[in-house]
Amino acid sequence: MTKSLVENLWIILTVLIPSIIFYTIFRVLTLVLEINIPLLKYIETSDTLFIGIIITLGFIIQLFGIATESLIFKIGYCVYKKPEYKKAFKDKYKIIATMDSDKGCNIERIVAQLFMSHNIAVGMLINFSWTCIYILLVQRFDSIAIVVVVVLAIITMVSMYVPINRFNQTCEVLHSYSSKHYI
Repeated sequence: MTKSLVENLWIILTVLIPSIIFYTIFRVLTLVLEINIPLLKYIETSDTLFIGIIITLGFIIQLFGIATESLIFKIGYCVYKKPEYKKAFKDKYKIIATMDSDKGCNIERIVAQLFMSHNIAVGMLINFSWTCIYILLVQRFDSIAIVVVVVLAIITMVSMYVPINRFNQTCEVLHSYSSKHYI
C-alpha cells in the first residue's frame, strides 16, 4: 500500500505539478500581454478538457525533460563532483528498487524533487522562449513586454539553477546509500 502511494506521489510531483505551473504562467503571460486565444476560453469552460490538457502538458514537458536530461546529465551543466557519484546516479532506479518501502522514502523523495525541478525548468524555458518569439514577431517593445521578458528571464534562470543544486544533493545521497548497502 505504501509503495503504491509513493509511486503515485512520484508521478504527481514529477509530471502534474510542473504542468500546472507551466499552464498557470502561460495563462498569466497571455493575460498580461493581452493575447486573445479563443481556444483557451473554450478549454477552460470544460473541466474534463481542462484536466486532460493539464495531464497532456505534463507528459509533453516530461518528454522534453527526459530528452534534455539525457544531454544535461551527460554533457551539460550537471557535472559529477566525484567519479563515484556518476555510478550512483546511473544506478538510481536499482538503488530505489532495493529499498524497503516501509522504512521511509527519503531517497525517492529526493530523486522526485530533482526531476520535478528539472521539469519545472523545462516548462519555464518553453514559456520564456515562446514569449520572446511572440514579442519579436509582433514587434511589441513597450514597457510591459520588456518587464515581462526581464522578469521571466530571471525566474527561468533561477528555475534552471535549482535542478543543478538538487542534482548534486541527489548524487551525494544516492552514493551514500549505495555505499552503505553495497549496491
